[in-house]
Order: sequence, then structure tokens, then C-alpha cells
Amino acid sequence: KALDAASYDVIFDTTGKYSLMKMRYAMKKGGTFVSTIPNITDYPPFSWIVGIATGKHSKSLMVKCNRQDLELVGEWMKAGMTVPIDSVYDIKDIDDARERQESGKKSGRVVIKVADGW
Repeated sequence: KALDAASYDVIFDTTGKYSLMKMRYAMKKGGTFVSTIPNITDYPPFSWIVGIATGKHSKSLMVKCNRQDLELVGEWMKAGMTVPIDSVYDIKDIDDARERQESGKKSGRVVIKVADGW
């Protein structure tokens, strides 16, 4: 689904599917695109050039899982938090899972089953 033009202050991409250049139309002037996948446009001097040319910013964020965070997510799930699941794939079918993730037709999370998935 296309996003409305110039509507967002921040766009946070956790899949690495998008980039500042692909999403710049949807961001307000001075907006920031954040990704979990580092990109050359996140670092000087490229970040300066992109900022001047587009009036927008690009940042990357590295995430490290830790036990405390995972326990907190477990507590949320015990309390009834749900996450919509679109599909579940065995690890051996990861190419199919990635295709589904990138199709734009999914309606929830694409899950990769690691245990007994080979």
C-alpha cells in the first residue's frame, strides 16, 4: 500500500526492504528514515549530501537481543498480547518465506520455524 505523500516524521523499516530514497516522498521535510540495515547514506559525507539534497535524514539502528528483553516479550504474550501471523515456513523454505515477506501481500508476520525445520 502506498503511503500518503509528505505525511510522516519518521519511517522505521525493520525488514531492509526500503530505503530513504524509496520512501522520501512519504516523509515530511526534516523527516528521518530509520533502518535496521546499515546503508552508506547513513554515514558522512553521504548523509550530509542526502540531507542537503532531500531535506531528510537517514539513520541505522543495530539491535542486540538480551535475556531481559526476551523475558519482557514473554510476559506481554502471557498477558494476552498477540501479533498477527501471516504464514509459517520451515527454515529449509527460507527462500519462499523471503518471497512472501517481500510480496507486499502479507497481512501479518512471516515466521521462520527453526526447530525441526531442516
